[in-house]
Amino acid sequence: NLIGGNGGPGVLIEGPNATGNKVNNSIIGTDENGTPGLGNGGDGVKVQDAPDNVIGEPIGGGLQNVIAGNSGNGIAIEGPGAHHNGMLGNLIGVIQRDGLLIKLGNQLNGIFIKDAASNIMGSLSALGGNTVSGNGLNGILLSGSQATGNTIKQNLIGAGDTAGSTGFGNLHN
Repeated sequence: NLIGGNGGPGVLIEGPNATGNKVNNSIIGTDENGTPGLGNGGDGVKVQDAPDNVIGEPIGGGLQNVIAGNSGNGIAIEGPGAHHNGMLGNLIGVIQRDGLLIKLGNQLNGIFIKDAASNIMGSLSALGGNTVSGNGLNGILLSGSQATGNTIKQNLIGAGDTAGSTGFGNLHN
């Protein structure tokens, strides 16, 4: 899927009955060449008060997402009903071409969690980690008193290559 140029979020998953959805193998906010200017007017992917959804897949499964160049956050998970969502193996704020990462940040945060609990960014395996780099604010921002019990594991945050040895950074971290 190529998802770009929308006035709001590229993908919106909303409400308590929007559960068990998977967003994978998609290019959200650009195209396969990393062309800027195709970003969505809001977040790349927004999950609002919806539980148990998965964005991406562990690396090697062929179903990772590229979420870059959007006017909002790359991924936003918001509201107390947005719990137990997973974000795995995504390229957020960068694209990959010929084995190299190219910066194409989202204007706000790479991943933004607000008042949402028990979500997972990455996994116990490095293959499940996200690459979150080149974004306008933070790589990952957790906000609000209900943003508890979230797990951040095996991600490359601020990395400019897949080994994490060089970086583009995110503006604030």
